[in-house]
Amino acid sequence: MVWVALMGDFFDIDFAKFERELDAEVNQHYAESLLFSKEIAAQLLADILRGNPYWSGRSKASWVVSLHGPVHYIADDVAKKPGALPESEADARAMATLASLDSFKVGDTIHITQGNIYIALIEDGVHGVASGHAGFIAAAVNRYQGRGNFTITY
Repeated sequence: MVWVALMGDFFDIDFAKFERELDAEVNQHYAESLLFSKEIAAQLLADILRGNPYWSGRSKASWVVSLHGPVHYIADDVAKKPGALPESEADARAMATLASLDSFKVGDTIHITQGNIYIALIEDGVHGVASGHAGFIAAAVNRYQGRGNFTITY
């Protein structure tokens, strides 16, 4: 305990207690930041998947979330034919990659990546299935601008 004089009055300050309380507050906010970043990544990916047109399931199943750089993956196991992978399964495969965020630390960059080259054509509105889907990635990203450290590559 330390006595401090301030404008003629004396106050006792327990710096050890203050430090413990400050540490507890910082730890709580750190834990909340971890959870918040993971939730934003999940919501961003869900919004991208919602805008991603469905035909065979290949493009939806090719979205990957990672921490250690972009992962340009193509779900080659999904045939290029209508309905080859049910849409819910394609979405679930992409969402399962969120497990890579288990080792996330505040300050890390979260990468959301797609390996199919035609996604850029859909995003730009020049692919045959692009009708009504042009700009779907940009629209999702704009909703979460400034809420986390994300990179989106396709």
